[in-house]
Amino acid sequence: MHMIGILIFLPLMLFVIAWGMKDIIKMMSDHMQTKRGRFSVQKQVIKAKLLTRMSQAYLASLSS
Repeated sequence: MHMIGILIFLPLMLFVIAWGMKDIIKMMSDHMQTKRGRFSVQKQVIKAKLLTRMSQAYLASLSS
């Protein structure tokens, strides 16, 4: 049961992280063009940190 959860969860997390990184890179390039892009970049970084924390909590609950 736990193995199935991990097998489903890991590709999903990799996809979400890759998608989040793509957003962050896009925001960074937008920021180079506009000064007001800084806030959106910070929002993206916060979102990425939140996703990382959620994934760590999920993996910890699986392994326990």
